[in-house]
Amino acid sequence: MGAVPDVVFVTHETQRSGAPILLLNLLRWLGETTDLSFAVAAAADGPLVAELGEVAPVVLGDEAIAGQLAEARLVYANSTWSHALLDRAPDFPAPVVSHVHELRSLLRQVDPLHAGKRPHRYIAVSEQVRATLVADYGIAPDDVVLCKDFIPVHDVLVHGGGGDADDAGDPADLVDWTALGLPAGCRVVGTVGSLWPTKGTDLFVDLAASLLDQQGSAADDVHFVWVGGPAALVPIFEGYVRDRGLDHRVHVLGEYEKPFRLMRALDVFVLPSREEAFSLVVLEAGVLERPVVSFDCGAGVREVLADRRGVLVEPEDVTAMSQEVAALLADDARRARLGTALAGYVTAEYDVAVRAPDILRVIDAALGR
Repeated sequence: MGAVPDVVFVTHETQRSGAPILLLNLLRWLGETTDLSFAVAAAADGPLVAELGEVAPVVLGDEAIAGQLAEARLVYANSTWSHALLDRAPDFPAPVVSHVHELRSLLRQVDPLHAGKRPHRYIAVSEQVRATLVADYGIAPDDVVLCKDFIPVHDVLVHGGGGDADDAGDPADLVDWTALGLPAGCRVVGTVGSLWPTKGTDLFVDLAASLLDQQGSAADDVHFVWVGGPAALVPIFEGYVRDRGLDHRVHVLGEYEKPFRLMRALDVFVLPSREEAFSLVVLEAGVLERPVVSFDCGAGVREVLADRRGVLVEPEDVTAMSQEVAALLADDARRARLGTALAGYVTAEYDVAVRAPDILRVIDAALGR
């Protein structure tokens, strides 16, 4: 890559959460398939910095970021939260592309119109995000480009013990649940996500309580796992689970670099989020052939799970979700049908090779390439 990058990608965080993970997968694809030169400017160190550094130079902190922005031909803000980094930098000549991963509740906290420079183009991850930007913020429709989220399907399959992995086989053989504190032979309901209220941490515990209460002895072998961090919040969530009297059935496993084996070993994947502009973990669970039950928390999730590829229930309706999960646990054939249908759809529609070119076209247009 050249000394002066074509694009500086700005990220407000480098945690293992949706927007930074999408950025990492985008940069890997750009590095493998294009001659674009780029660098990453991040607010602070975090778990993804080392991996980002394998594909691009990474600078941290306001002074280093300002230096990169001054030289860039294009600045790419990888979320509306990243606009704060642009605000703190001296004026720079490059146009800005803003990748909006947020819906209304988060957009209310960080105005997408407020940036060091008014973005030249906005990228919306779903039609719902696009409509919000146009209707609520008065952004011209032609300035908002729909670019749906994606995952590297092959990598997820390989790391999940599927596809052409050396040990591809029965998902039940992938994880020794007893080593993680679960009993042998149990059925496992789980999710993957950051430990934030918008991700429905409390609703996940409510789900466990509801299902165990409804099913009685029929659920004696059902356990629940939450995979995700950050690490500092794990003991807090464990304390909440313990206070609810469910620490023997709800297990907080913390953050995994690649949680795909755990995901593929689940009997049912649930998404208890209150709001999602899109959901990478639903795509990942889907390509791993897991049946998914989700709250109707956003148009992106709704689109992916439509046409009997998954199960949607009303937002925050824990009773309905627990009933749907219980029904799936009792029906092996239906779980398999849902998993197969979702895997085929995600592979065809949401692989990085299918969707990343949409973003490249926005970048090329902004650069005049």
